[in-house]
Amino acid sequence: MAIATSLIPGLDELVRGDDPKRRAEAARRIADLFLQGAEGFKPEHVEFFDDVLVGLVPGTELDVRADIAERLAPVANAPQNLVGQLAREDEIGIAGPLLRNSPVLDEKMLVEIASQKDQAHLLAMAERQTLSAGVTDVIVRRGDREVVRRTAGNAGAAFSSSGYSVLIDRAGHDGVLMLTVGQRD
Repeated sequence: MAIATSLIPGLDELVRGDDPKRRAEAARRIADLFLQGAEGFKPEHVEFFDDVLVGLVPGTELDVRADIAERLAPVANAPQNLVGQLAREDEIGIAGPLLRNSPVLDEKMLVEIASQKDQAHLLAMAERQTLSAGVTDVIVRRGDREVVRRTAGNAGAAFSSSGYSVLIDRAGHDGVLMLTVGQRD
């Protein structure tokens, strides 16, 4: 963030400051600036925005973080540290859009979040377009009935042999899940 503070006068005070309105306004404006040019940014530009936003966004109100997360979710080159930080939030209104859609979240991050967070987070992950076997292993082990059913019904979900065994085991006690598993390719 040293480069960012030298290029943006007053940023350091803003990050450490106590004025949540100024901080929220700055976070929104910088996120807007990123989103307007995201497609053309080089990795070092994205890293610059990441450094700035990681310092600003966590101290903002819930609605600001949720708005930024929603808008960053579909962006292929969204700032990785910020996306990871927001996806790990306990508030599903913030984490959910990223867990459902962000291409920035890799398998390692998803497995980590799936291992630690609640059912709402697992359900959001179950709605991703694709799910690796490593992620589904955690989801079918930790997920409640609704989460496991949604994961089994996700055509883009891959299962390891052990994950599929857990899924079949759970289907033995859940008729809807049994039908869903039976309909999988």
